[in-house]
Amino acid sequence: MPRIGVILIRAGAVTEESVNRALAVQSFAGGRLGTLLIERGSASEDDVGKALSEQHGCPYIPWSTLGAVPAPVIAALPAKFAIRHSAVPVELGEGWIRIALREPSNLRILDELFFVTGKKILAAVAPEVRLYQALEKYYGERRTPRFAILAEKLSRPTAPPVIRKPLPPPPDFSTAADGPPMPFEPRVEFPDELVAVEDRLHALPALLEEVEQGGVRRLVVEVLELVEDHCRPVDAEASLAWSHPQPHPAADVVETGRSAAAGDCFG
Repeated sequence: MPRIGVILIRAGAVTEESVNRALAVQSFAGGRLGTLLIERGSASEDDVGKALSEQHGCPYIPWSTLGAVPAPVIAALPAKFAIRHSAVPVELGEGWIRIALREPSNLRILDELFFVTGKKILAAVAPEVRLYQALEKYYGERRTPRFAILAEKLSRPTAPPVIRKPLPPPPDFSTAADGPPMPFEPRVEFPDELVAVEDRLHALPALLEEVEQGGVRRLVVEVLELVEDHCRPVDAEASLAWSHPQPHPAADVVETGRSAAAGDCFG
């Protein structure tokens, strides 16, 4: 009988590394290899169920069927034997009964179930986590927390995959609609005030040359006009004060000092 790990690797359901890690955990945590792979998220319960089906040569019973067995079928197998052999009947026919088993290849168990039910036993398989869940549901056999948690995890609804639509291609600005390729020239408009200031600034180099030649007075006049044009107050009173500025007291002191100094030099 092939091992379930080999079957899963051959089917491409798991990697050899995942199986080796699960075997390492099995040495101290216990449990079957299929259960460990499901717990670790390395394989799905359907992958394990199909591998068990190939291993034992009998059909796999998914939880959608195992979790919805009619009451007359459950009553065909007494609870004592169902719990002892981890067996859950899933289908009942004329002279036969199909039972999902944890060990479907054990002939001793099959003979005992045949003696109890009086019917031919058709073996089937299911992951042990689902068998224990069915035993608790139909026969009241409590599961260990390990299998209860795993079954609850498997029963959670999975979110549908997010379908991402491809983004449209970016517009092509390199060519015109009906003409040859045109270079991209951004158009920037400036207010008239900024244009005037820019013209004055362009004239500064020439003024600096005149400064070197002694044109200091013209430079001062140009700067004052530039400041006056762009810093003039808006209201009338401020405008009047701007046009008739009051002399600063410090200016009188400076002027008096200059006159005294001139008297000393020429007196």
